[in-house]
Amino acid sequence: MSTKTVSALTDGASKRSGRSSRSVQRLQSAAVTTVAVTIVGVLLVMSWQWTYDRELMSNIVLPSPMQTWDAFRAGVLESDLYWPHIWATTLATLIAVAIGLGIGVAAGALFAFVPLARRTLYPFVLIGLSFPKIAVAPLFVLWFGYGMSSKVAVGASIAFFPVLANTAAGLREVNRDEIELFESNRATVWQQFRLLRVPRALAFILPSLDLAIVGALLGVIAGEFVASGEGLGFLVLQFSQMGDAPGVFAALFCMAIIGLLMKALAVALVQLGPKNVTPN
Repeated sequence: MSTKTVSALTDGASKRSGRSSRSVQRLQSAAVTTVAVTIVGVLLVMSWQWTYDRELMSNIVLPSPMQTWDAFRAGVLESDLYWPHIWATTLATLIAVAIGLGIGVAAGALFAFVPLARRTLYPFVLIGLSFPKIAVAPLFVLWFGYGMSSKVAVGASIAFFPVLANTAAGLREVNRDEIELFESNRATVWQQFRLLRVPRALAFILPSLDLAIVGALLGVIAGEFVASGEGLGFLVLQFSQMGDAPGVFAALFCMAIIGLLMKALAVALVQLGPKNVTPN
């Protein structure tokens, strides 16, 4: 057996060993995280039950964990009371994320390639971001009307900023050496944009979806509080007016589940997205 063959076999074994070691480390990290989250969750529920039993807060405003579970089971698992509202909030959030993503990418590209636009418009973007969205939600109602349009607008207005910032940063991340490498291979401007700048920007844009999704969900719920006849925010408002604390908590748990599922989707997209780019 030649020296080159032995070296190749050794390198292959080392790579397989490295991949196996990283897989084991990821599994161990996931197991530790799962155990830690479970312990914290159990402690929180126990503290909640203890607070209820000791009546540290009025039982009218703080239901027990079992009362909350009963309300969740009755409204989600045993009937369709919550489902139209869950769907309304989820759909509005997805639309808000899509709109925020589209506008954010377009504005980020403008800011990346037109420095004058960035210097001129970015301060106004920051001013708009500083406004509490629950305070300006009535203004969105005046502009877009009562219902789906206004709450989607509120959600999109929050989702678009992290996408804008990350898109602009990603498109500017390309350094001169990388551009010269593409030019030395006679790559056109379009090829540079498609093969270098876009993958580089995607590595920034996809992580921003995490914040965009959370922001869109919060904005949609804020819009449902102000002007909507459906959605989990509307349901929370209705239950609170009726003094149904278990119903309010059950709706809040539905919001949390939607947020966690959307966050998991964002994490999956980040894992599938490009980490780096090399010219062909």
